[in-house]
Amino acid sequence: MTWDAILFDMDGTLIDVDMKKFLHDYFGLWQRVAAKHTSEPAEFVKRLIWATDKMTESTDEKLTNEEVFWQAFANEDWPLNIYKPVADEFYDNEFLQLGHLINQRPEMLELVKLVKGKTKLALATNAVFPRKAILSRLKWGGYNSEDFDFIACYEEMHYCKPRPQYFLEIANLLGVEPTKCLVVGDDPQLDLVARKLGMTTFFLDVAEGQNAEWDGEAIHVVTEEDRQKGREVADHHGDLNDLREYLLAGI
Repeated sequence: MTWDAILFDMDGTLIDVDMKKFLHDYFGLWQRVAAKHTSEPAEFVKRLIWATDKMTESTDEKLTNEEVFWQAFANEDWPLNIYKPVADEFYDNEFLQLGHLINQRPEMLELVKLVKGKTKLALATNAVFPRKAILSRLKWGGYNSEDFDFIACYEEMHYCKPRPQYFLEIANLLGVEPTKCLVVGDDPQLDLVARKLGMTTFFLDVAEGQNAEWDGEAIHVVTEEDRQKGREVADHHGDLNDLREYLLAGI
């Protein structure tokens, strides 16, 4: 195997998802849940987004993303003892209503099976969600948690994309050198920063550009301009068939 580890992005890479629709419904569910606990559910969602952005901006290696998020979110108006349990229940219940928005990619499912056991695999999704939410999306995409040696989540990670430290932390946790890692992703802005560490990058050029109903930077939706940049910057780029040929050549 050419690489000691392959780091796969999830949204738009391992799974097919319309992020505009997903985010619209996701925040809609949050607003309905928040309405049970506050007279200002819209303000709750704004604070949720704000705290998520604070999490993505953090460079404090001593704090997990989860700790940064809740330190930013909680105050007298939004007490931790109320809203942390609300969030836990949200991902156990309401969040599961979003499953129909995730479409499987049979080609990617096959590729993961082909490389599994031949090298270490990491699910390098942006670590802005709790593990239970990431595992739900992974399951909807047809994968098992056992398919990966490491799954990035906000409980364990100390950085978010697009910080290079995010990819370095995953390499360290896997016990591999960054220069022996391959990063596969569909978002040039969030994924190709791994090149700064000497990681090999494959830009999966399959997404259609679209605007997201999102006021922050934690979740980035790829535009056509981004895709053109990806083709220019990535070590390799192409569609699912091109990725298959590239991975098989490295086995």
